[in-house]
Amino acid sequence: MAISPSLRIYAACFAACLTVGSWYPRIADVQAGLDLNSALLGQSLAGYPVGTMLAFSLGARWATRLGFARCLPSSRRSWGWRSC
Repeated sequence: MAISPSLRIYAACFAACLTVGSWYPRIADVQAGLDLNSALLGQSLAGYPVGTMLAFSLGARWATRLGFARCLPSSRRSWGWRSC
């Protein structure tokens, strides 16, 4: 069964939203469990968007330099997804 590229993108975005959405209600529990103050928690949470921006910037350059055909097989191995 072939899955269309648009459905694959939709599924990946849905999985990302599901992951982040399940994380937000647990932030207070994680903060209490790790004994973090508000400043350290804020710095930790700032790492998510910073990491995302770095990954998008560096990933685009990497894909442009190597070509998308060479990048996709390496991402499949690192994610462990066979259906992509």
